[in-house]
Order: sequence, then C-alpha cells, then structure tokens
Amino acid sequence: MIDINSFLTFKINEEVQELDPNTLELINEFFGNKKNKKFIKKPNTNILKNQKIQNKKENIINKVNLILNKLSESNIDNLIVEFVETINQIDAEQFDEVQKTFYNKILSEINFIKIYLQFLKMITFIYNKVQFYDLSFFITAVETKFRLDYTEYDIEPSDKLNFIKELSGETKRINNLILIKNLVDFKLISGKINEECDQLIINQNLFLPDIYYWFNSKTRDLTTNEENKIKQYLKKNDIGSREKVLLESLLNKKNNDELKLKPELKPELKPEFKQTKITTDTLKIEIENIIEEYLYIKSVDDIKYFVDTRCLDAISKNKFCEHIIDRYFQSNKENLEELLNLMKNLIKNQTLFKSNLSRGLLMINNNWKELSIDYTNSINKMKNLLTMLKSIGITKNIEFLFDQYKI
Repeated sequence: MIDINSFLTFKINEEVQELDPNTLELINEFFGNKKNKKFIKKPNTNILKNQKIQNKKENIINKVNLILNKLSESNIDNLIVEFVETINQIDAEQFDEVQKTFYNKILSEINFIKIYLQFLKMITFIYNKVQFYDLSFFITAVETKFRLDYTEYDIEPSDKLNFIKELSGETKRINNLILIKNLVDFKLISGKINEECDQLIINQNLFLPDIYYWFNSKTRDLTTNEENKIKQYLKKNDIGSREKVLLESLLNKKNNDELKLKPELKPELKPEFKQTKITTDTLKIEIENIIEEYLYIKSVDDIKYFVDTRCLDAISKNKFCEHIIDRYFQSNKENLEELLNLMKNLIKNQTLFKSNLSRGLLMINNNWKELSIDYTNSINKMKNLLTMLKSIGITKNIEFLFDQYKI
C-alpha cells in the first residue's frame, strides 16, 4: 500500500509522466480523440447575451407602451418629441419591436386605431429619414395574421412573427380586418389588397361572422358570386343561429339598398294595385347584431367601437340605448347581468352619456303596453334596471318611474 507522500512524488517522476501506447488508446476509446484539446469551463455566454437582448427588448416595449398610454389628439406633437428623445436611435431589430408593440396595442385597443396609426406613421417617417427604417415588419405582421386566420398558411416556431399565433379569438381577427381597412385609408398599403381579402374571406367557411364584418362596411354591392357563396353557407345544416342572422342581414342590406335606389315607375306604367312602401331600419339591424355578438364574445371594446363609429349623434345613441334596454327585458336570467354590466361600462368609459340611457328607457316606457307583451317577469326586471341606474346617478327625467316602482 502506497502512502500519500510517495504518491505525490510521481508528479515530478519522469518515468510515470508518459503513458504507454496501449493506455493512451484505451483513454481515447473512452473519451474520444481530444489529445491536444484543453477542457476549460466557460460561462454560458449565449444565455447571458440572450438575456441582455431580452431585457433591451422589454425595456423598449415598456417605454413605447408608456408613451402610447398618454397619446391623444391634443398631445400628439409633444409625444412625438418625447418618443424620439426616449427611444432615440435604435437598431433594426429594436425598431421591429417598436412595430410589434404598436401592432399588439392596436389589436387590443381598436377604438384608438386612428390616433395610433397617425402616430406610427409620423414616427416611421422620422426613423426612415434618419435610419432608413420602414413599416415592413408591421405590414408583414398584419398580412401574416390574416393568412393564419383564413388560409392554411403557417409559420415556423423560430420565426420572429410566431407571436401572432397567440393572438387568437374572434375579437383579434375582426380587429385585424379593421386594421387592414385603416391601413388602406392611411395610404400605408395599396387598396388592391381589398380584392385579395375579398376572395379569401368569402371562400373560407370556418369563420362565417367574419364575412359579415368584412363586407358589411363596404360601400360596394355584393357580387353575384359573393351572394351565391353566402346563400350556400345559409343552406348548411350545422350553421349557428348567430351566423345565420348576420349573413341574412348582409344579403338583406343589399336588397334594401336596391329598393332605395330603384327609380319610381312612370305613372303610365304603374300597375293598378296599391303599392306597399317597404322601409327597413338598418341601424336597428346593426344594433341588434352587435348586441347579439356581445352576448357571445363579451367584448365591450367592440360595442364601444360600434357606438363611436355608427352612433355619432344623440338621436342614434338614444336609439342604441332603447334597443339594448329592450333586449334586456327580453333576455333570460343568464344575460340580464351581462347587459346591466354593459350599460354601466358604457357610461363609465363615456361611450354613452347618462341622458342617453334615461331617454332610451323613456322610449321603452312610452310603448310599454305594446312592448311588454313580449317581456317576461317585466316588473322585477324594471326594478333591477332602475336600481342599477340609480346606483350610477341616472335619475333625471325618470323620477316618476322610481316612484311608480317604489325604488
């Protein structure tokens, strides 16, 4: 048995410093041919580098979001200066992160799309002049989202646009469609894109409500091919009631427009039977559709966008309130609380004014005998509605109802 001191002397003993060939060959078999390679443990520089890059990205995203949260029409010029001073010169990859932040912000807050796009357009103009950047990443993100939604298109997990796969759901799809239309309006993309989008949306049958939302806002009539496609979808046995209502209203809209534009027959050519005047309240149909949609997807942002874009005056806002209150009285227990909360939210975010809701209720009350025939448990529903209105300070001009129902 050898002691430790004797063993340590082998370190300087020339006789044991060189291994015989057989021993060397055996070591090579175990560990591979690494005769001249030094094994030095190095820190994982890739992890450190990636973490540093990730921190920079998050820092830029946070800075951009902080600026966008303050953005309004009155301070856009000041925030342009703040943006340039805060973000300053950045590399191309960081500018992609800026565009990604704008894209996510717009899809999440579609009601502010015009001010966001105006701001983005001005920012990009500055960075294009100074660093030659453009909106390629932003436009590609919009296109990629569209193709992921309506075609068999896919992207690799390693692609920097892979984050778009997380932007799922009907609200994000519809908001992306709204974004495409606004990009055309802002002349950031060519209007020719509409034709390609028309073809892809009408020929997909996975998201039938999207056909309504895409074509309903167009100024042109449906083509014969588009009409026939919609009629085919309506014949499907598994079509849902919501999809059916939306698609039928899209067809009816065209028919109603034709009736409005059709010239009067000359007196000598008029038939001798009495003509019936056909009138359709298109706003009513749209309001009913958007309320129906809300009860499916619970998106207050969609309702807010509808009111902001379709109900531009007090009369149409009052009309909207009339229909939402009417729907409240017709609803089952499951939807009652949803509609009450919706009304409160629309007042809270100032989409509607208190006077709009009170006048909407008055319009219902003025036709109460006729309307209440279709209402169930109407007295309790009225009491609950009045209690909610009183809780948010809506009492003016409807005091008599509080007395009548003892609220």
